[in-house]
Amino acid sequence: MTSVNEEQGKEAEAEGVSNPYVTFCKGCRIIIADSFTFLGFEDNLKMAIFYDKSDEILCGDELNLAKDGIDSGSTFKLLTCSVCKIEIGRIYNSTPQALDTIRDCYAFYNDMIDHYILGPSPEAASKYRYREQIMDTPTAHGLLVHTRKAQHVICKLHERIVHLEKLLDVSSPFHAPSNQQEILDENASSQLPCVSKINESSETSNVSSSQDPSIPKPKRGRPPKKANVSQN
Repeated sequence: MTSVNEEQGKEAEAEGVSNPYVTFCKGCRIIIADSFTFLGFEDNLKMAIFYDKSDEILCGDELNLAKDGIDSGSTFKLLTCSVCKIEIGRIYNSTPQALDTIRDCYAFYNDMIDHYILGPSPEAASKYRYREQIMDTPTAHGLLVHTRKAQHVICKLHERIVHLEKLLDVSSPFHAPSNQQEILDENASSQLPCVSKINESSETSNVSSSQDPSIPKPKRGRPPKKANVSQN
């Protein structure tokens, strides 16, 4: 816990510090209020204003009248500490218009109270966050363990792929499978007889036409001369 004075309390309020704090009596250090009931500081009266208090703070029965100062004409009751029996603040029953916001609230004298901020200081919090970042950084042993796990998984997947290739009889992706190659060879051999038959039929037709005597053969030699016709 960190002790703060009035100026530090104002700075914390202005910066929106989220850490709660407790307010205690300087005389006996007993807690009188906390930050959850804090309303603000009244600079002109030099008081810290709260809307609730602890049970250790006693409220007097006598009604007093303020005769001078900014709260002149106001009526109030005194607040005393039940442990050290000192006057620690006031509760206003009636106030001038400028002080309407503190009416029926507990106003403690700044010089009679002090505060403790709960939780770590900003420096300690930054060190703690830095330590968390360091602890989150993986070590060499942790990286080795994760690498071996990944290696084991990859090896298992490789074994399954090899087993599936054997079941499907799949070889290298750059070569056709053996069963497909056999199918292609069978298709090629089945088509060869058809081509040979076509060739044989064309050859037999040529031979038969050359050997048939009914077909006249062309005569060799010079062509006959044309007769000269004389005109009278």
